Amino acid sequence: VGPPRLDQVDRDLIPMAAEFIKLGDSPPTYGGDFEREVLKELRDKLPGSFLVIGNPSFPTKNSNFYEYDIVIVAPGLCDVLEVKRFNQEVKVYEDHLMGTKNFSSDHVFSTLESKVRVLANRIKDFPFNTRNASRVKGWVVVPDSTEIKYMHSTHQQNRKVKSLGEVVQYYSGSEMSAPMGDEQRRLR
Repeated sequence: VGPPRLDQVDRDLIPMAAEFIKLGDSPPTYGGDFEREVLKELRDKLPGSFLVIGNPSFPTKNSNFYEYDIVIVAPGLCDVLEVKRFNQEVKVYEDHLMGTKNFSSDHVFSTLESKVRVLANRIKDFPFNTRNASRVKGWVVVPDSTEIKYMHSTHQQNRKVKSLGEVVQYYSGSEMSAPMGDEQRRLR
């Protein structure tokens, strides 16, 4: 007998992949390779109610632009993901990350919060007009194989650094997978 053919299965039971828009290129570096891996994983594993945007840029008040690694749009949210490739371990301090062999990323949380503020203000204006619809948060994403060691208690409580697997699990939760409403469609 075998499994049912695709045309015999109720299509509502088949999870659709997230929509994906690439607005810029990841750098041709080791970190850029991980950024592309994260984009692919999110596109393939998040439900169809999500929009994954790769490398958008938004202007600040000073006519500068912030380049974002990833923005995720879904019902009620519009989140910023900063992708950082740390091997083996990452120590999370107040505003920087430290990896093995003294590899570090400085001002990571202050920059992330600035990007969150810029995006939150941007989606309040035309053409988005989502004044009350979306919350905007930010996360730092590291590889699943990286051990995260919190050296700062606030970040340990708010879990601002997550592995790729934790991010996929967080966004795949049932409260995050609801159908997209009119206000989220405008973000597209």
